[in-house]
Amino acid sequence: MRKRLKRTIAIVATVLILSSTGLLYSFYKTLLIPSCGKKVTDEALLYYEKVGDQLEAWLDQTGETLAIIGRKGQDLEKHGMIYSHLAFVKKEAHGWFVYHLLNACPTDVGELHRENLAHFFKVTNAPHSVSIVIPERDIQAKLSTLLDNPDAIAPLFETDYSAVASPFNAITQNSNGWILEVYAKALDPNITTRRDAANFLRTADYQPMALYKGTIYQWVSKTFIPNITLKDHDAENLKAGRIEFNSAESVMQFIARKSLPISHCTAPFEAVHANACEVKNAPAP
Repeated sequence: MRKRLKRTIAIVATVLILSSTGLLYSFYKTLLIPSCGKKVTDEALLYYEKVGDQLEAWLDQTGETLAIIGRKGQDLEKHGMIYSHLAFVKKEAHGWFVYHLLNACPTDVGELHRENLAHFFKVTNAPHSVSIVIPERDIQAKLSTLLDNPDAIAPLFETDYSAVASPFNAITQNSNGWILEVYAKALDPNITTRRDAANFLRTADYQPMALYKGTIYQWVSKTFIPNITLKDHDAENLKAGRIEFNSAESVMQFIARKSLPISHCTAPFEAVHANACEVKNAPAP
């Protein structure tokens, strides 16, 4: 009883210290906690519809049928990241539709979604920014086939969600990890499990993003943030303060190895490198 009381007091004291210094709020923002239940104004809805229409028109003029898009959901530049969330965007009979894994509220559960572009953008909390990568055409075709066949990719989806899921341990999954593993199956049809995908990515020299955070940061994150767990991370990495995970940047860089050059970025898009166009910091409503 006495030990439990001491532990409770220690936890409460830690929370008070972190709260007073603003660090707990920083943890939430840093680790990609999305907004939940936030009311979207009519003006914002019109804005996101316009953004979706612009992107759809741009995609139409490429003549391609599938791309990977990244959106900016938080200000992450101080951590070496711009984009927080990736999705497949696929041309269908009635327009372009987005396929992605979403953790809509800060819980430990992920869900797969298919939706239009306007809805994809309306959950963002930061100035609007989009990056686009277009895979080679044979890979586009394979990805389209996979997305049309949910049974084929069901083994690559894990409901146990963590924003910093380990890329190689196949225990939890984050949104960008689902994109990466489905993409891996398009490259290697022999992949039938998440473990297969992890082994393929190691062999293919996929380089995950690494955050360097100490013991206190790790403890607070896994204890107080519902969509963070470190149970799938290697103990040696954590001891060294290294948290490896699938960021939007690390996944886009891997996909860009087999992507088409984009030479016709037109307004409102601008080139950021040979394989990507970007809308940069358009004013949010």
